[in-house]
Amino acid sequence: MTPASWLDGAPVAAVPVPWAGLEHGDGVFETMAVVAGRVRLLERHLARLALGCERLGLPQPDAV
Repeated sequence: MTPASWLDGAPVAAVPVPWAGLEHGDGVFETMAVVAGRVRLLERHLARLALGCERLGLPQPDAV
């Protein structure tokens, strides 16, 4: 099963609380539609993710 959450670039089964990203809202969130096992409009999601990371001064995640 693919993990639904990532923390500091690593897949996790659960996000520990308290965690600064949850406490302060420091993060970039994308909701993506998956159809037939593929993310729709993936390139647009990745572009928004990169822009959000840049604006917040966060490192961009590695491509998978």
